[in-house]
Amino acid sequence: MHARNAAAAAAGRGTLAVAVMAAVVWSGGAAQAGGKPDSAFHIDSNQSRNQVHYGVNTSPECRPVGDEPAYNYWLRLGNVPGATTTRPLSLLQQVAYGFKTQRVRSDGRVELRLRALPERLFTIRAAPVADGCKTETFVTIDGKEAYLDKVFVFADEGIILPDVRYIELYGHTNDGHAAYEKINVQP
Repeated sequence: MHARNAAAAAAGRGTLAVAVMAAVVWSGGAAQAGGKPDSAFHIDSNQSRNQVHYGVNTSPECRPVGDEPAYNYWLRLGNVPGATTTRPLSLLQQVAYGFKTQRVRSDGRVELRLRALPERLFTIRAAPVADGCKTETFVTIDGKEAYLDKVFVFADEGIILPDVRYIELYGHTNDGHAAYEKINVQP
């Protein structure tokens, strides 16, 4: 199923799944010592400054730890510059922002499918750097494998949940060319 059809199908399944797609996703986790790189990617909503972050628990050698090493959490951005707090997602939020599947490959890559975007495979790779582990996220954008730079999803206010209008995926290919895809979401 194409991403456009997946988004439309999600819209048909209920507004909770659609609300999740009202987001912006950026990749490129900060380097950390083994354990939890800050973030492999995150979701921003045009409805809120708060973000849902996704990461991978790693060993000091930057190998995924356990069969389901991916995790997510809220990063609540305060009104004061630099003032942030984190908290786990609620069960209801996990329905929207949680993992449909996650799998650790023999080479250490972690493959994820999010509940709201089950047709899109996100692949996270952690690699050693001087001060710990650095993560990179890969995803198919307009039919091309690309490094994920950001995903922007625009939503209008809805009665209960936001109404998603479109999703834009931004990235770049191995040869440095820009990758872009716009997914219009049908009401």
